[in-house]
Amino acid sequence: MAFPGVFELLFFRGGHNTQIVKAAGQSDALLILTIPLPDKPELTARRGHASGEMIAKARLHDFTTTKADMTLWGRHERWKKEYDSFTGLGHLCWKPSGKKGFVLEQNGRMLARYSVKDHVQKKLHKRLYESLTTGRHLASSGPSFDGPEQEAEARLEIFAQGLSREQLEEIVVSCAVERERFTKNKNNERDAEIISEVVGAVGNVAGA
Repeated sequence: MAFPGVFELLFFRGGHNTQIVKAAGQSDALLILTIPLPDKPELTARRGHASGEMIAKARLHDFTTTKADMTLWGRHERWKKEYDSFTGLGHLCWKPSGKKGFVLEQNGRMLARYSVKDHVQKKLHKRLYESLTTGRHLASSGPSFDGPEQEAEARLEIFAQGLSREQLEEIVVSCAVERERFTKNKNNERDAEIISEVVGAVGNVAGA
């Protein structure tokens, strides 16, 4: 199964920690992503629907390592930012680009670009927070309320022709893994800084 370039994929929120990835203009989902939660730092990817074949799983870490453990079609890699492709795409490297965005370089040239619609995410996070605080959890199988979930919260542009389904899936999964790893690492650094400031303040008071 080959895909023409430029190929655009859209990310829709399907629940509190679920993203639905679709090709632009298509109604069927390519992948369903389960986003890591604080008490379950694991990302999964399934084909087509929530009960579809699981092709990938990734685990994020707190302070033991800044790398992520990714298993894709049974192959394992511990990485951050870059690794050698499982599907013949060469050396892949994800780099931050703009606010919440990333670009994927393939052997030094841009292969893909991930960008976020910030205004959609803000509306979506507000609705998700309201849903959770009132006890109305969103269904994980698909969009269950009117509003920003009907508009894509992010998009992934792929600048290549003739990609196989597996290559396309690898790009999507690695994008999601690096996005979540990068965010978690930033949050860990922030938390460590706060803890350091608190400990320092307590020490100063004790020594006064």
